[in-house]
Amino acid sequence: MPPDRPALTAEPVAGRGIACVAAMAGNAAVSRMMASPVPVTIAPPSSPEFLALVEEIEARRAAIEAHSTAQAEQIRASADALKQRFRTNTDAKAMAVEQAHAAALGVVQQHASTAQETIQGNLDAELARVDAAAEAELLRLDGVIEDKHGAVTRHAEDKATLATTAGDEQAQRATEGTTERTTRVNEIANAKIERYRTHEQAEEIRDTVESAKRDVLAELNRTGTAVASSVRTKSTELGAHFRKEAAQTDFEQPRSDARTQILENRDRTKDTLREIAANATARITAEASQLSTSLQEQSTQRSQDVRAQAALFDTLIDESVATTITQLAEPAEALANDLASFAQDNQDAACYQPFVEEARTELLAAADSRQA
Repeated sequence: MPPDRPALTAEPVAGRGIACVAAMAGNAAVSRMMASPVPVTIAPPSSPEFLALVEEIEARRAAIEAHSTAQAEQIRASADALKQRFRTNTDAKAMAVEQAHAAALGVVQQHASTAQETIQGNLDAELARVDAAAEAELLRLDGVIEDKHGAVTRHAEDKATLATTAGDEQAQRATEGTTERTTRVNEIANAKIERYRTHEQAEEIRDTVESAKRDVLAELNRTGTAVASSVRTKSTELGAHFRKEAAQTDFEQPRSDARTQILENRDRTKDTLREIAANATARITAEASQLSTSLQEQSTQRSQDVRAQAALFDTLIDESVATTITQLAEPAEALANDLASFAQDNQDAACYQPFVEEARTELLAAADSRQA
């Protein structure tokens, strides 16, 4: 009989020891049967019939051993095939579990990636909106500054025009006053001349009045012209002052300060938006990582649990095989031992022909009955 062979299907380390012990227990019964004394030693004298019976017994013992060994091998082969099918199914289930968790992990990662892309897209849109708002505010600032500059210029021009108009009016009044005073001087001079017309010194008085009138009129004209010219000069200078003052009004510093404030507000708002987006992205990444770790741990544990069922099944099958082989081999072992014992123990009757014939009939019939 060939030496005992381990099961064809490899067991995990945890179940290998138990499976090997069970297989060895199953092989022991067959090994003990084959270890019976073969062939039986027959001491002479002995009859040819008894020797023939012994040969038949030996042949029957060999057949019993071969049959028992074949049964054991068939049982082991069937068990190995069953274990292999169960392990194949178990591996398929474990792979299905791993694939399902891998698919779930992919979904988690895809959702996280989509959420992060959405956050980044929203952030880009908000940053663009903030930039556009700042640009619009800068444009409005330039418009406001230009409007203020125009208003100041117009106001200065209005004041300059008003000053010029007032100067012209004052000069006109000075001219008109000079005309009125000139007329009055003429009237007074004429009245004086008329009053002293009959005077003995009328000629001298007239010359004196005319001379004085000329002097007064010359002074009035000079004074009037000087006043009118002075008023016009002052009003012109005042208008020029208003225009210069408007031109020198500082609008660049307020413009620069306002631009700086607008840009600072823009940058501060963008920094806040980036911080909010970074926090949201970090939270999504952490949650996805935690969920991925949990899914990976579950996948590993469940696949291990499923594969552990194969090891347990192997152990149970090996134990069952050992029990079955033992149950089949022990009766065969007992029958082989009984046959060997008969030939060994009944040598003293070997020459008694009727006993040999009867023994052949009964012993072999009994062996057939026990094998059945």
